[in-house]
Amino acid sequence: MLRGFRNPGYLGPEGLTRTWLQREAAALRTLQATPVKVPRYYGYLDGYDWLLMEWVQGDELLTEVADAGRRASLFDEYLDNVATLHQLDLDALDIDGELMPTPSPEMMLRGSATMATRAYRGATPGGAEPLLELGIWWVEHHVPAATRAVAFCGGDVGPNQFIFDAAGVKSMFDLELAHLGDPYEDLGLMRMREMCYPIGGLPEHLHRYAARMGEPLDMEALRYWTVVGMITGPLVCWERVTHPDPHLPDQIPLFSWDPIYRRGLAEALMEVYDVAPEPPQLPGPGGTDRTKLHQLLVGQMHEYYEPTLTEPEQQFRIRGTAALTETLARGDAVGPALERDNLDELGELLGATADDLPAGLARLEADVRADPERDLERRLRFFHRMQVRHEYLYEPIQRSMGFASNSPLTRM
Repeated sequence: MLRGFRNPGYLGPEGLTRTWLQREAAALRTLQATPVKVPRYYGYLDGYDWLLMEWVQGDELLTEVADAGRRASLFDEYLDNVATLHQLDLDALDIDGELMPTPSPEMMLRGSATMATRAYRGATPGGAEPLLELGIWWVEHHVPAATRAVAFCGGDVGPNQFIFDAAGVKSMFDLELAHLGDPYEDLGLMRMREMCYPIGGLPEHLHRYAARMGEPLDMEALRYWTVVGMITGPLVCWERVTHPDPHLPDQIPLFSWDPIYRRGLAEALMEVYDVAPEPPQLPGPGGTDRTKLHQLLVGQMHEYYEPTLTEPEQQFRIRGTAALTETLARGDAVGPALERDNLDELGELLGATADDLPAGLARLEADVRADPERDLERRLRFFHRMQVRHEYLYEPIQRSMGFASNSPLTRM
């Protein structure tokens, strides 16, 4: 398998996307002599940035395994592989110190959140983000007391991130974000990923992982890294989601992830403060006089244009465009009603009716900055309900990308 770097502009400039590929190559090279199941590494072409690695035969769609027992068994086997990765003796490994530096204690706990916050603060100004401001405050003021030894982290682990066949797990993959850090960072991101790809029984899997590591599950660290994992996505993706660029063809998946991250952030904070979610009643699909035109456009894309395309990449993009059209149709049909519900609930929270939703959110953001913990339970319930409504509008895009929509964070 010959791999190049990601399209520049999607989540970062070209230099960053080249670095990600270089890091994956470095991680694969380092892990060849370990018991961790990864693809074979054949080489890297410097300057041009091409990675040659093994094409591993098998399947990665754990979520499509119908037998719950087999699904659980495969994921436990995969977590054993993750635990093996986390338990590697770093001193015995030949690690590229430039691509995977050993972090300081401060960088280990705050590095990813600090980087994401810096990207958000430096992005093009947009609307108010009271939920993100609350999340940033929480992460900065709730670093866990206990620390762990630096470990080799995969960077993006969880369901549908490993290859398996009838004999069991063959290989983990997608190591472009591999780094040295706190292994619980991997677990927090895993909880987010399980919202996208629900497999069931995640708490039991995580406790089994902890037993494999020889210690009880550290709930304080798990909750901290879950919040960090949830907020990092919206902060990093904020520029591209808020100011999409029509010249970049790979943006549709961002509009699948972003609502999950945001709702996940609200649910992770609700878990921390033991607030039970109360999701809103969502409307039916509805329709307007324009619905039939949206349906005509989507039908033409699937029935006429998609069959004429021979390249998988082109077919993927036309399906994403069709899903975007479905999303706009849903917004046309029920978006105004959902916004009225948000505005009504926001008025109750603020104690005064706002002129419109942007103005009300700006006032709430100012309140959060002034006193983050005031009316915290009521704020969290509002944020959660608003994000559930928001994600409902994006369900067609999420469905086209293979993600679950409005699947809750599995509580521990």
